[in-house]
Amino acid sequence: MAEAHELIINLVPQILPVFKWDTPFFDYCGSYFCYLNKYKDHIYLSFIDPKGQLFSEVLEIVHLKTVSKIYITDVDLLRSDALAELIIQAAVIQEATHKK
Repeated sequence: MAEAHELIINLVPQILPVFKWDTPFFDYCGSYFCYLNKYKDHIYLSFIDPKGQLFSEVLEIVHLKTVSKIYITDVDLLRSDALAELIIQAAVIQEATHKK
């Protein structure tokens, strides 16, 4: 999970890591951006995405009511260009949504 944490911070340097409910959250543009969670044999990265705007032709995204999740089951996915592109896409959406 540390590598995922580092990836997010490296891709979006202005992000602010915070811990809520023993879970690593990331604030961006003054609002929750995403969070990481560990479950048995994988971790998942959940983006705050109430409109379900995130899209990837490569990754399987699970859209729920207010979040979109990516299940990271191996290190290759964690290090993939597709995941990096998705994080950047989410940051651009966050910026557009929270313009001041």
